[in-house]
Amino acid sequence: MDLIHEIIQSDVRLFLNMNGQHNNFTDTISTFMSHKFTWIPLYAWLLVLLYKKYQTNIWKIVLSATLLIVLSDQGSNLLKNAIKRYRPCHNNYIAAQVHTVHNDCGSSFGFVSSHAANSAALAVFMILLLGRENKKLSILMIIYCLGVCWSRIMLGRHYPLDLLGGMMLGSALALLLWRAGKLFKID
Repeated sequence: MDLIHEIIQSDVRLFLNMNGQHNNFTDTISTFMSHKFTWIPLYAWLLVLLYKKYQTNIWKIVLSATLLIVLSDQGSNLLKNAIKRYRPCHNNYIAAQVHTVHNDCGSSFGFVSSHAANSAALAVFMILLLGRENKKLSILMIIYCLGVCWSRIMLGRHYPLDLLGGMMLGSALALLLWRAGKLFKID
């Protein structure tokens, strides 16, 4: 138990250090990066790229991506409710030290992060579908995922391990769905 306790304490310390670096600029950027409508231009651009590559089969990819996000989002919520790790802003031991924006803290539990799971799922899926031919897209998708994750710390919503767990869940689901698509010749 000492190792687990030390890992959790390190996670809390890293969170407090990162979250403590906030200012008006990081508050604005973090809010922007976590907002669901911010990324609509990226999603539209991905649809264009997918259409160029898959043409009439794009519906299979869009359906697969939709299924992926639903699985990622619901899977992360199932884990949150099963594990019940309080978000930093709901942790009574450190809540007074946690910076939030607009006193918005979210639901009680945070492990694993749905934002991290969903952004990693989409990033990995797009890298697998399009990134092999387009290295700049791969880099952009990694920046997108890491940016969303960073914003969650800055908003006081998640510990780093919440985000790592979310990214692992989303990445694993993306890889599984991509493999299944190969098996069923969706790609």
